[in-house]
Amino acid sequence: ERLSPFVMDVEQGASITLSLRGTPNMPVSIRSTDLGRFGNGLTFETKEADASGVATFEFHGVEGTIADSNLIASSPVCQGQVKFVIHTILPGINDVQPDDVIVLED
Repeated sequence: ERLSPFVMDVEQGASITLSLRGTPNMPVSIRSTDLGRFGNGLTFETKEADASGVATFEFHGVEGTIADSNLIASSPVCQGQVKFVIHTILPGINDVQPDDVIVLED
């Protein structure tokens, strides 16, 4: 069960926390089929869910990654998969409004 939103933004150089509920004290794995990395520095991480079945993962927006990273989580003792879409953005991009004009200077 997904506890965090399906779609989230993360700035390059920052991280967000993803939470899922599975079976208490059992493994939960998550992987990025694109870029970005988890708390272990890899694109794949496995953790043991806590006593209430919750597993949390830190996902880092790495420099050079822009747009969507598709994440898939699963557990060997649960049916199906949980998906997330994490949109990596440049720092400060949330300050830009759709009608803003951006001028690039040499």
